[in-house]
Amino acid sequence: MIKIHVNKKIKTPVNIKSIKKNFTLKFKVFISKKIHSDFEKLSGDNSPIHSSITFCKKNGYKKKLGYGFLINCILSQIYGKFFPGGNELCLSQTGIFKSPYFIGDTLTIILKVDHKSVENQIVNISTVFYRQNKIKIFHGNGILKLSLNKS
Repeated sequence: MIKIHVNKKIKTPVNIKSIKKNFTLKFKVFISKKIHSDFEKLSGDNSPIHSSITFCKKNGYKKKLGYGFLINCILSQIYGKFFPGGNELCLSQTGIFKSPYFIGDTLTIILKVDHKSVENQIVNISTVFYRQNKIKIFHGNGILKLSLNKS
């Protein structure tokens, strides 16, 4: 399991009526060799950019690159466990990969509520991932449909 650390304690699941525009949460996750290896096994992606240090060095990288789609797994855990906390259906998650990250990096994830519609039970969340040196590696937008009732 990926261990995610959150900067605030929030009661989950979150009711859409209590969500405020610009509400921001910050998370951190350490990308260990085990997380990387587990994702390789799960995805079946053993491309050399993720698995061969020799290949990576020949292509200008000092370390093996982390998996871009591991970011979606991290977001899945955040949406399902921390915010809004398991009372939603993810309708869309867009993303642009800006820069690579590496095994051994600590990623900072910032979620910000951009918009909500109580009538449609929809929340739009901007998502940004940074490496520990504040280099942006990913940004996107999640659209979640929330339930008005607690599960």
